[in-house]
Amino acid sequence: ISKYIIDTRVMNSTRTNVGGWKDSEMREWLQNDFYNTLPSNIKGMIKYVDKSYHDKGTSSTLIVSDNIWIPSCHEVTNVGYAGIKYETSGATYHEYFKNYGAKTNYDGVASIYWSRSAYGFNIDGYFQYITKSGTCSSSYSDAANKSYGVVFGFCI
Repeated sequence: ISKYIIDTRVMNSTRTNVGGWKDSEMREWLQNDFYNTLPSNIKGMIKYVDKSYHDKGTSSTLIVSDNIWIPSCHEVTNVGYAGIKYETSGATYHEYFKNYGAKTNYDGVASIYWSRSAYGFNIDGYFQYITKSGTCSSSYSDAANKSYGVVFGFCI
């Protein structure tokens, strides 16, 4: 997982979380445009892995196979918005982030970055994000079409 934010982007250009991570513009950008900027020797080592996610309003865990991904709230903080654990399965990277919460920087400043966790209630338009203080959150003013940081991961 990247230690720092590599870019700022929207999850979707329209305010939607329908289809969750699988159908997001962020995922498409990472899988194609961003992936193609990597050196061929790195691309040759990257493996596809199953990543869990939730669609808007679903309680069941969905799976998608990705080569490049952004972390879920569970993977980074193990806690969803308002203390609710939206995801309870899959890898976690708490040890990686424990020295500084889940905080990361963009141009040397603590910044918000997206998680692939769709807002857990049956409300359209929102994904959760990691706050400047390192917690998982979502708010009505911060919709999927808001530009936040991108922290990416891959497996070799």
